[in-house]
Amino acid sequence: MTNDPAAPAQYVPLRDVPALARSMTGVPCSREAVYRWRRSGLRGHRLRCIYLTGGYRTTQEWLAEFFSAVGQSQPEEGRTDA
Repeated sequence: MTNDPAAPAQYVPLRDVPALARSMTGVPCSREAVYRWRRSGLRGHRLRCIYLTGGYRTTQEWLAEFFSAVGQSQPEEGRTDA
């Protein structure tokens, strides 16, 4: 076993991110929202991911960075995130 912070065990499949996001923020989100964060982003920030063993994965650290960046951003004009 290694203490490498990027060890494969640290990566979370995107399908599992909604539960992780809810435990981190207390706010529910959908699987579709997570895939949209990876593809298109939110408020100019995209969720950092890698493609590993048949699917995209992220880490809890990258998710926390994404939430922090989005929280510090201003909403785009003419758009609501509702």
